[in-house]
Amino acid sequence: MTAGSFPAPNVIEAAASQQVRLLSLSEEQVAQTGQARVVIPGDVYPGQSGDIVTTGLPVIAFTTTAMDDDTAYELTKAFWTQREAMAATAPWWAGVSPEQVAALEALHPGAARYYDEAGVAHAE
Repeated sequence: MTAGSFPAPNVIEAAASQQVRLLSLSEEQVAQTGQARVVIPGDVYPGQSGDIVTTGLPVIAFTTTAMDDDTAYELTKAFWTQREAMAATAPWWAGVSPEQVAALEALHPGAARYYDEAGVAHAE
C-alpha cells in the first residue's frame, strides 16, 4: 500500500523490476473510507489494463487569516497557471485537478475569488 499523487515514483520503480498489479476499490469501499473517489487512468503504470478506482486526499496549501486576499489570489492563480509546466517535470502534479477543489470545506477568500473567475466549483 502506498499514498501519493500518481504516477508515484515508488510504484513506477517497483513495476520496473517485477510484475505489479494495482487493485481497484469498490464503490462501497470508497464510501467506507470517507475520502474522495479518485480514478488513476489506465495508461499511468506499465501493465495496467484499465482505470483504477481508489481514494485520495486533497493537496492543499494552508495559510493563516493574516494573509491578504490579493496574495492568496495570486498564489492560487500561480499554481493553476503553472500546473501543466510543473507536471512536465514532476508528473504527479497532473493528478491534481480543478474538480478536486469542490471537496475542500473552506477556502481563503482570495483563493475563492480565483476559483470563481476560473469557473471552478468550490464550497461557499
